[in-house]
Amino acid sequence: LSISSQCQPFHPHKYDRIAMVGSSYDYEFLVVGAGNGGLASAKRAASYGAKVAIVEARAFGGTGLHTGTIPKKIMAHCGFVASVVNNDAARFGIDAKMGGIDWDILKKNRNDFIKQAQETEEKEINDAGISIIN
Repeated sequence: LSISSQCQPFHPHKYDRIAMVGSSYDYEFLVVGAGNGGLASAKRAASYGAKVAIVEARAFGGTGLHTGTIPKKIMAHCGFVASVVNNDAARFGIDAKMGGIDWDILKKNRNDFIKQAQETEEKEINDAGISIIN
């Protein structure tokens, strides 16, 4: 393994003085980003009694909730259900055919699910006494 000469090793002791001189802290645990990991660590720290804040410029839940895993899985599940109805149901003696997918209803239900999940996270954060900085 070779390390480029432009890479500088990290020396934590170089930065100790910067953080300590004349500093005061309002929080014992600061989380940057309210994605899955940030929310989980903030809630855990608060459960241990730490004074916690989350810094988030956008909506709670991060990419996974808003544009990543969750909406994509909802859309994929819809496709799976449609495929089962149209292709597999007859093999089990079920007479079923779909006329199509109402995309407006699907998108509304997907967005409602995301909104509910976000509201649940925000309630849990508020109930835990965690501050939100945005």
